[in-house]
Amino acid sequence: HLRMFGTSLIGQTLSWCPIPDPIDAWGFFLDDNPVAEVHRPSSRGVVRIETGTEVLRIHFHGVSILRAVLQAQTDEPLLLFAGSFRRGRARLYEGSEFVFFSKIDRKNGPWVGFDDLGGAGVLRVRGRSSRGEIWSEITTTPDGAHSRSVGPLILLWGALYLLRLRRPWLSLSTLAVSDRSTRRSLALLSSGVAS
Repeated sequence: HLRMFGTSLIGQTLSWCPIPDPIDAWGFFLDDNPVAEVHRPSSRGVVRIETGTEVLRIHFHGVSILRAVLQAQTDEPLLLFAGSFRRGRARLYEGSEFVFFSKIDRKNGPWVGFDDLGGAGVLRVRGRSSRGEIWSEITTTPDGAHSRSVGPLILLWGALYLLRLRRPWLSLSTLAVSDRSTRRSLALLSSGVAS
């Protein structure tokens, strides 16, 4: 059972920042302790994630709409995503669905989040900077009902972040993604993975 997918992340605040070794990797930290290391996407759109002794992968494809599958070491699908860098939908393989969105407000500036379909906030990500360093702060819901959701959603967000750094042109090509096309793509992806 992965630590990332347990109750240890419920109601917590993590940081996301580059790590010195290996080059081009970023990490999630909880109280300065590493939780996961995320590597920049390969030329085939695969993001490699190390958490503890486990290795996971997120496979991205698509140009006008991004589609992604988070897979465990056993190649078992854990999470599906369809959308863009600013909006989309994610579904745990067992069925729970989440809306991904971005906002700007006066108090917090730009931020992104994942809500469940009832509108309850599950994840909030805000960019931070201090002394020339840029990092992000990830706040998770205290609701234990989302204990299995938080880890995969955090990993998805980190992979999206690195994909945007590697392929910035996808921000433009996915700009017109609608909620309707996102729902349709997620349904197609779900049926494709299930078959």
